[in-house]
Amino acid sequence: MTGRSGFRLPRYDECVLGSGMRIRASRWGSRPTAAIAVVFPRGGSIWEPAGSLGISEITVESLLGGTASRTAQELAETLDDLAALLDLSAGFDSTVARFYLLEPDLREGLELLSELLFSPGCPESELEKVKSRMQDAIESQRSDPDFVVQERMVAALYGDHAYGHLLPDPDFLARATLDDVTSFHRAAFDPSEATVILSGQIPTERAMETLRRVFEPLRGPTTPSLPGPPGAEAPAAPLPPDPKTSREAHLIERPESVQTSLALARRSVPRKAPDYVAAVVANQVLGGGPSSRLFARLREERGLTYGAFSTFTSRLRASHFMASIDCATEKTPAALSLLIEILEEFAASGPTPEEHEKARNFLTGSFVLARETPGGILQDEITRFLHGLPEDEWETWCDRVQAVTRDEARQAAERHMSPGSAVLVAAGDRAGIEASLREFGPLTIWDPRGTRLE
Repeated sequence: MTGRSGFRLPRYDECVLGSGMRIRASRWGSRPTAAIAVVFPRGGSIWEPAGSLGISEITVESLLGGTASRTAQELAETLDDLAALLDLSAGFDSTVARFYLLEPDLREGLELLSELLFSPGCPESELEKVKSRMQDAIESQRSDPDFVVQERMVAALYGDHAYGHLLPDPDFLARATLDDVTSFHRAAFDPSEATVILSGQIPTERAMETLRRVFEPLRGPTTPSLPGPPGAEAPAAPLPPDPKTSREAHLIERPESVQTSLALARRSVPRKAPDYVAAVVANQVLGGGPSSRLFARLREERGLTYGAFSTFTSRLRASHFMASIDCATEKTPAALSLLIEILEEFAASGPTPEEHEKARNFLTGSFVLARETPGGILQDEITRFLHGLPEDEWETWCDRVQAVTRDEARQAAERHMSPGSAVLVAAGDRAGIEASLREFGPLTIWDPRGTRLE
């Protein structure tokens, strides 16, 4: 289908293999490359057993520790020989393996990918290396003020739910064993649960045939199976109530810091909500880039911040809106005050006619540019599949963006961006910013390691 932009997106062919695995392929791009994703809907942290926070990430990291027939070094050398790019990502709602390679190597690359994902062979020595690297990464992240702000923000929004944790539990990481990894792999990496998506220049019929030849032999877990997670819902802690009528503030103490990292967030519009597109348009006006209202007023006009932006984060079971700034410690009170003023003003009045038109045109224009490569098309399909969106979600996207009225954008801003009830988190020097945070709402003090101080 072609929208108003004249931009035509590819169609996907689909087939369900004997194992239950779905394979999808589309022809796209002008270069002899292919982009592949293997999506495991039960591989995310919401599926982790109680007391095993981080096992999804540990399992994914261990996949590069070797297979049933290759050592870690042999696996790395084969990937290098193929000049392939592999990205393994354990998220909240799923695990996704993304694989990019040249079309002539497609069959060999897919066979290697299948071996890596479905026939792991990580020895104990490699698992210990994985755990050590992850422990080092945790320490590094704890020194990043933007990260600790994000960590405290999601904890405030989502509590003990998996969405409320950005890092593995250090105690579990220290004691995690190969048995833990094997058990989670058996449950989460069942071929019958997986979907393989391919986009590239290769003709779709030939791509589908190659996918069938590689993945058809898989009939289930390649090792004796443990029961997978039952039912359609993940066994995660329930989401805490949305604090719709309250404000709260959190300060992560970084003594003598010359800079404040600050985020204001609230639970917000679900991805499948009728006004999601209107909210996207509104957010583009508010904080979607260097021409946005937040950036213009906070940085360009007043010189209060180094940067300012806002965004929506959509997960399968909950979503949130966040506005974020970084500023000098002495400018924090003024920057925070203006941030709240802008949000309140925008929630009440929405975009101006000029802002609205500019945002819609930017979103439709950038949509086309971001989808010139197979990788861009692939990410669209991952999002569509995981969120259960219609087949024509992206074919109609530009038309739906252009159809958003200014009043619809204003209503979306009022419903989903108002700071009337929100969580405010800041990392910085307590002496310079505490008073302004207390004006926002009840304040809790933390150290960068997540220990509550008062």
